[in-house]
Amino acid sequence: MAEEGNTSAPDVDSLSATSQPTTFPAQSPQAQSLPVNAQNAQTRTIGGFVDDDEDDDDEQEEAAAQSNGMSAESEYDPNIDGGLSTTPPQQQAPAPYSEVPAPVSPSHPESSMAFPTSTSSNANQEQEHTTADPEPAPLQTVADNAVAGGSAADPVLSPSASSHAAAAGRSSMNPTPHNASSTMSRPTTANGTGDKSATTVASSARLPSDRVGILQDRIREDPKGDTDAWLSLIEEHKRRQKVVEVRQTYDRFLATFPTNADQWTAYVNFELDQDRFAEAEAILQKCVGKLHSLGLWTTYLNYIRRRNPLTGQKAEANRKTVETVFNFILDGVGIDKDAGRLWQDYIDFLKSGPGVIGGSDWQDKQKMDTVRKAYQTAIAIPTEAVETLWKDYDKFEMDLNKMTVRAKINLRRVLRPASADLSQGRKNLQEKSADYMTARSSKITLQNMTRGLNRSTTPVLPPLSGCEGDEEYAKQIEMWNKWIAWEKDDPLALNDEGQKEAFQKRILHVYNQATMSLRFWPQIWFEAAQYCYETEQTQKGDEYLDQGFEANPESCLLAFKKGERIESTTTNNDTEESIQDRGAKVRTPYDTCLDTLYSLVTKNTEREQTAIAQVKEKFASMNGSAVQPTENAEDEQDEQSQAQDPNTELKHQVEVVSRAAKEQEELLKRLINSTWTALMRAMRRVQGKGNPNAAIKGMRGVLVDARRRGRLNGDFYLAAALLEHHCYNDPTAGKIFERGLKLFPHDEKFAMEFLKYQMNTNDMTNGRATFATIVKNLTQPKDQKLSPAEKLDMKARAKAVFALFHHYETRYGELEQIRKLEQRMNTLYPEDPKLLLFEQRFSKPEFDPCSVHPVISPQTQTRAKIQNLIEQITKQEPSPHGSPRMGLAQFGNGNERNKRSPKRPLDDSDAEAPARKIARGESPLKGAAGRRLDAARKTGLANEVTPQPTPAQLPPAPPPTLPPAVFSMLARIPPAHTYQATRFDPQKMVQLLRTIDLTRVNPNILRSGQTQQQMPMPPLAAPAYAQTPNPQAFYQPTPQANYGHQGYYAPPSAYGFPRA
Repeated sequence: MAEEGNTSAPDVDSLSATSQPTTFPAQSPQAQSLPVNAQNAQTRTIGGFVDDDEDDDDEQEEAAAQSNGMSAESEYDPNIDGGLSTTPPQQQAPAPYSEVPAPVSPSHPESSMAFPTSTSSNANQEQEHTTADPEPAPLQTVADNAVAGGSAADPVLSPSASSHAAAAGRSSMNPTPHNASSTMSRPTTANGTGDKSATTVASSARLPSDRVGILQDRIREDPKGDTDAWLSLIEEHKRRQKVVEVRQTYDRFLATFPTNADQWTAYVNFELDQDRFAEAEAILQKCVGKLHSLGLWTTYLNYIRRRNPLTGQKAEANRKTVETVFNFILDGVGIDKDAGRLWQDYIDFLKSGPGVIGGSDWQDKQKMDTVRKAYQTAIAIPTEAVETLWKDYDKFEMDLNKMTVRAKINLRRVLRPASADLSQGRKNLQEKSADYMTARSSKITLQNMTRGLNRSTTPVLPPLSGCEGDEEYAKQIEMWNKWIAWEKDDPLALNDEGQKEAFQKRILHVYNQATMSLRFWPQIWFEAAQYCYETEQTQKGDEYLDQGFEANPESCLLAFKKGERIESTTTNNDTEESIQDRGAKVRTPYDTCLDTLYSLVTKNTEREQTAIAQVKEKFASMNGSAVQPTENAEDEQDEQSQAQDPNTELKHQVEVVSRAAKEQEELLKRLINSTWTALMRAMRRVQGKGNPNAAIKGMRGVLVDARRRGRLNGDFYLAAALLEHHCYNDPTAGKIFERGLKLFPHDEKFAMEFLKYQMNTNDMTNGRATFATIVKNLTQPKDQKLSPAEKLDMKARAKAVFALFHHYETRYGELEQIRKLEQRMNTLYPEDPKLLLFEQRFSKPEFDPCSVHPVISPQTQTRAKIQNLIEQITKQEPSPHGSPRMGLAQFGNGNERNKRSPKRPLDDSDAEAPARKIARGESPLKGAAGRRLDAARKTGLANEVTPQPTPAQLPPAPPPTLPPAVFSMLARIPPAHTYQATRFDPQKMVQLLRTIDLTRVNPNILRSGQTQQQMPMPPLAAPAYAQTPNPQAFYQPTPQANYGHQGYYAPPSAYGFPRA
């Protein structure tokens, strides 16, 4: 950070590096200050736990603490409020509200785009915020940096920023205490600690006119969630024209929301509206280049153009500066879908430069090439103005060719025909038309995809499922994910054309926009970092991960990912120092997450106390105003009954508040235990088993630290015991299980895992004793504060323990033990059938031999139900011809049934075409007759000219229903699958019957059993149908032969008849 006497302008990167606090503390304060053995340094421990022979006396005290809702490990936690401070309560100093955390300079994965300042100094002019307009200095450092080896493409601010950058940096990085008018001292309790309940009660007592104080109380209560209070407070200070308070509020707000580009822009505009350019430049140094926001960068461009006029003596230098800033901004946010206006401004700026487009001078040609390049780049980006840019580019190319031809004719130096020169513009357009078409179609798709997307950079906390705003927030997440997935599909074909860097840049740009809008959604940070790791952009991935974890320190997802990343990128050397150092690095994100979660537990308790105090205060005021003495006794009794009603309502509301706070505390406790478990597993991989009393504490050191801080449940003890058992086969696992059973006697899941452990280790002597203890704790609890409903619930939860032990005893135990166990289960759960309990002895999850009945008589046991068959037959579709054998299709061949179409009847004709493809009759409304009919209807003569329908046009009669006797017969016929004799193929049989020529068969041969091939046949005369002019008309099958194939007739050619 720049000091008061520094003579050079502060560098943004150096400011960020020096002022940014350490994201992950090396170790939590509790782990540093608390001794290793806080209870008794002389007691004998096994795996970090006191031996049972020495601490059995504490079992009752721990059980009592657990029943009172306190942490069972509170004896190891000096700070019962969550272990967040090692200072005794009576000595802890109050924390004034003005001491807000130091704001962090918003970092960004694209931090390589530095925002440098000029190298000139002006240290003696450092002063407080002033409205004086500093004189703009010449911006010649671009060329100087290029000569010295710097980048000439970086934007440059005027040297006036050097005098105020340090002051503005201090005001934002480390805000000074507020003055007396804006100081909000936090109320303190008797022990000196800040009490939010007192603060909230005090805020409720504020006058309605104290708008600033009310807003400050809202911000203090909910700094991340109540963004409306922040913005309202800023507007209130602006309305009262309190510049210092506005700046302080902006600094505090941007410290909480460092990626809120909208408010960074508002902050800059606030200073520019008062012509405070030095302060505006100092603000721009901290945000431009790190937040890829189109609005913010446009504000920066407008400021540069305002401070660098293109007229006067410095016009040429200022034009270079503006052009440099244009290139810098377009390289950063020019690919945004809303950057079309920015490209138009850039092209207009290039056209306004020196030189004539279409001229013959080198400067003219250079301008022409620059404008063409800008056009060709802009039309390949799917922006909202891509169509307008393409039209302008088309006009530019055609006008340019016309001017070129005209100039050549005037100078009489025409080297080729004019048509050839005109074709050059068309050639350029044709070459870029494919890119334009791709960009235009992508633009349309992108507009439809992002319609309704809220790109505001003011983040909101994600609502819980089922609460107000959850559907809208989920919809926003879905739209951002769709946009990212669309970019990854490469609709512009950049990756296929070898532009891998441009392809990845577009994806990262969308991730940058999404992380600004969804700052408090950890999954978006995780996905952005994971994408960078997959594409070998590890530095950007680490930056995404750091920023996301800084914004969401309570997120287990980001803490686990950060710890895994550190663990995978570091290695252990042979020295003890390297192992210890690596363990400290890996532990850092886990400790940060744990500190945040413990602080949330404390805040939840404070909110519960505050809510209860407010409820009691409200009902106390109601009771004081409601009770009034009267003379009538009945009225007094009524008033007494009415006075009891508020007390009942008060108790109910207090219970509701306490229940909600308990649910939130239980959720936080589960998160804490999951984080401790993840840390313990990570430390085992890094440092092994370890020793709590040694330098390398390892896995067991985490056990000791977790027990000291408290808020544990059975899940953590279960994970610790299984690690000892599976990784080291250490008997300490049994000690951990026993300890957990004492601390959590009503946790049936932990008890079942303990039983499984003893079963796997074949320690059933102790297992049966453990089972008896578990069942006694669940069915006969000693806690007198439990309600009858809670006792019944515990009794129901004990059924799973009985089932597990019954499963073991029925397979490996004695019969007498099985009987006693089942008798006890029948006594506790009389509603359960005894038969089911007996069957469970022999059943498996996939098969129960006691409930299966084998088939002894298939004829009697597998007979189909008549009613089911009747229903199945009646549900069949009616036959197209109304055939009485419609139900037989159920037992016929499926292929034959599929050939019939239910949409039209089959015609009894011998047409060559298939029977189902018949020509439809002409509609009566077509042709001349239809027109006459229509005209007659219009003139009212429809009755005279309406033709009578023919018999063919009448609707077919409904099919007759089968009598019940037929249904009964069909039901008694065995199904087809029961027929085991020789089966005939119906199609082949029909084909055989079609090919048999009965006129050529000798009856004597058929009687003797010989076939036609065995006896020679004398030549016969040609049949009569062969001598007719139309052989097809000789054979006309009758409808009476329609039995075997239900209306299907083959054409005459199938019977061997010659075609006409």
